[in-house]
Amino acid sequence: MQPSGAKSYAVAFQRPGGTKVHVTIGSADVFSAEAAREQARKLRAIHDAGQDARAHMQGERNAQDMAALVKLWEEGYRHTLKPSSQSSYGSIIKAIILPPWEPGW
Repeated sequence: MQPSGAKSYAVAFQRPGGTKVHVTIGSADVFSAEAAREQARKLRAIHDAGQDARAHMQGERNAQDMAALVKLWEEGYRHTLKPSSQSSYGSIIKAIILPPWEPGW
């Protein structure tokens, strides 16, 4: 529980050097207990594979933010462009902007 009273799910890991790492999964208002457990299992697998679970979660959050930003652009601005510009910008978004935010990239 946060000092503000907000509740969230988290998972703790221990790095090889003994340093403890806590990764916040998400708000208890958003995640069910079972969904949080499933996410914790995935993060444990990432950690056990020697990868940084905290960086993975941050990457997922950034990907969601970037996808939301692209959606805003498509809904609010794309229609103001010429068809050729829409196509060109769409290609740039798909080929250059979104791939770094996609899992496994």
